[in-house]
Amino acid sequence: MSLDRDQRSRLLGEWHPAAWVGAVRRVFGPVAEVADDAGGDGSVVESHPPHSLFVAWSPLKPGQPLLRRWPSLVSIVGADGDGAIAALLKALPPAASLWLTSHEIDWALMAEIVMLSEPDLAPFHYRELERFVAAERAATLAQISAAYTADEDGFRRFVKTVPGSLG
Repeated sequence: MSLDRDQRSRLLGEWHPAAWVGAVRRVFGPVAEVADDAGGDGSVVESHPPHSLFVAWSPLKPGQPLLRRWPSLVSIVGADGDGAIAALLKALPPAASLWLTSHEIDWALMAEIVMLSEPDLAPFHYRELERFVAAERAATLAQISAAYTADEDGFRRFVKTVPGSLG
């Protein structure tokens, strides 16, 4: 799916104070699962398209240079790429402009909000979102380990003071 002219005109290349700030992230899919046949004749394979989270914050207020932790809206859509952006634009007020940010977003938190707030999720949504959250948490811990490690010499001196297998 590609965006139509009206949708493209609402997307901004740079941030503007009156713009909504949003982001889209593919979280899983496509996914196939075996389900019971409604007719009782056995099992069928159900296919589900790729799914994306979309998130948006209302225009930032003067003196608010950073995105708030809690977005104005967050949802999941059975699309990715332009299809997910189109769904995000549809969820905004009709004349709202949107700047898509590449800034760090806590996507695990966004997925958890969806799992707790979306009323029509199917079991496969929960399963795949839980996998996504676990992968995001692991990536976060890896980033913390890589970026916020104490100096090595100090750590080695500390380890020598610890009884047991570390020392």
